[in-house]
Amino acid sequence: MAISGRSVVGMIVIAFALLTACGKGNPPAAGSTTRSVPGAGGLHPKRPSNDKRRLPASTCVKGAASRGAVSNAIKFVVLCRAKPHGGTVGFAISRGGIHGFSRHLTMTGPGAGSKFGLCRKLHNRPIECQAHIHGRARITGTLWVDKRTRCTTPLSITVNETVGCSGGVCPTDLLTRQIFSGIPRGC
Repeated sequence: MAISGRSVVGMIVIAFALLTACGKGNPPAAGSTTRSVPGAGGLHPKRPSNDKRRLPASTCVKGAASRGAVSNAIKFVVLCRAKPHGGTVGFAISRGGIHGFSRHLTMTGPGAGSKFGLCRKLHNRPIECQAHIHGRARITGTLWVDKRTRCTTPLSITVNETVGCSGGVCPTDLLTRQIFSGIPRGC
C-alpha cells in the first residue's frame, strides 16, 4: 500500500496538534473526530457555510509568502491573534526542498509578547512554529530553498484548532485550516 507524501504530512500535522492541544501523551476524548475543510487543491481557510462555530480566541488567521531578498529565500508572514491576557499560537509550514529556515521568528504589532517566536523541524515533519502573543501580532520568518524551485514548488501554512472539551480531555474535534497555499508572491 503506497502512502503519498501529502498524506504523511497531514498525519504528522494532526499528530502534532493532538500532542500540543492535549498535553504530552494525553489521548483525545472518546468519540472525538479529526476533519479537514476541503477546498480547491487541498485544505481551504474558509469553513463550510453551515459551520457556525467561531475561531478560537488564540489562533492564526492569515498567511502569505513572497520572494525573499536573495535568490534562494522565501519570506513568510502569518497574522495571529489572542486575548489581551495572552495566548500561545502555532502553525506549520510544509514545502519540499527546504534547506534551512529562521528558527527565531520576528514578531511585531501591538500583541507581540516578545520580539521572537520559535520554529523547529524534526526529521520528515513540517516546520512547527509557536509564539506567545497578547492581542494581534504579525509573525515573519524566512525559508531557504533551491533557487531553481523557489517559484515552482508550492508552500503550505496550516493551523490546527481544537473545538470543545469533554470531561477535561481535549480535543473533542480537531480542525485543520490552511491559511496559505501556493507559490510565493512575486514569482
